Amino acid sequence: MHFGPVTGGINPAIKELGSIENLQASLRGPPGMIDAALVMLAEQSIPADRIFHEKIH
Repeated sequence: MHFGPVTGGINPAIKELGSIENLQASLRGPPGMIDAALVMLAEQSIPADRIFHEKIH
């Protein structure tokens, strides 16, 4: 199971995990990237209370 940084996109990483039941996401980066990632995670039905993020300006 993957516990480190993800490269290549969120959707392939979620597919690799196979199950999102216990998934927690921790995001850090530029505002545009974070906003896009939050949308993608919501589309995958990841609950907002399991998504932690920090926008770096």
